[in-house]
Amino acid sequence: MKKIFATLSALALSATALLAQVTQTEYFFDEDPGFGKGIKAGVATGSTIKFKANIRGLKNGFHTLYVRGRNYEGWGHCVAIPVTVYERSADIVGSEYYFDKDPGEGKGKFLENTADGAAINVISSDVLNKVDYGFHTLYSRALSNDNSWTNPFGVPFVYLSLVSPVTRSEFYVDKDPGEGNGKVATIENGAVYFQMKTDNLKSGKHTLYVRSQDASGYWTVEYAIPFNYNINSEVVTWNDFVSVSPNPTMFNFDLSINSADETSNTSVAILSQSGKVLFDKQYPASEKKINFNVKEFAPGSYQVVVDRGGIIAIRKLVIKR
Repeated sequence: MKKIFATLSALALSATALLAQVTQTEYFFDEDPGFGKGIKAGVATGSTIKFKANIRGLKNGFHTLYVRGRNYEGWGHCVAIPVTVYERSADIVGSEYYFDKDPGEGKGKFLENTADGAAINVISSDVLNKVDYGFHTLYSRALSNDNSWTNPFGVPFVYLSLVSPVTRSEFYVDKDPGEGNGKVATIENGAVYFQMKTDNLKSGKHTLYVRSQDASGYWTVEYAIPFNYNINSEVVTWNDFVSVSPNPTMFNFDLSINSADETSNTSVAILSQSGKVLFDKQYPASEKKINFNVKEFAPGSYQVVVDRGGIIAIRKLVIKR
């Protein structure tokens, strides 16, 4: 039987709110089966929970382990932990991970003692701090006791900045599952990150949405980012053609357009948090940098929606004074 032994003490900061006075805990991999329909986890002691997670039936590659707790007020939101599964082998003594460029065997971030071909890849802050905001590929490979390495395999990894404090963050592709029902993303040091599995994607154009909830309970789409996926090569090509700066802003901001489409006009709309359209205008294709005066807008969160030839991108804009 394949099993991993998971200890979440390393996630104490993230788990404190989740596990406060919990009466029930559960876990699941990749897809949420619904509240109360996961697999029972262990008993929480303070902000720590220890349990064995059965990985029988998981394919080799990247997965996400989700853990959540329930107290007398209901279920809390999940903690997400990246997991890598290798061929079951008692010979595997560890694994390593790295981003984008192969540093050479043994020069990635090493994790000791994988159990029966599984590793808990909690991305360490010292590694993440060296990664630029944007779109990357996370690679992993295993080490055998004869000092040989498996071939690396990768998964798209998204690491983006947040423009204001949030309490929860989630992502989804194309179809909105409803607020609070997306896949859980990790929030850390003013940024959000997650690995994006492509198992169920078809070849063609898609849009990734990243949505966050603030302390008042409001959900806002932070990013909508178009991308193309090729199912044959399993390659994701990002089309991140919009940037907003400064953000947060006081009275003005610049919208920069960097699109391969040189002929289509650009439509720009600014929406309030309630979805009301406050500004809507079309600009010629030659406009690559547009300045907006928002001194008449009240402080708060807004959405900047950009349409370039039918390709739509969204950025969250925060006005502070």
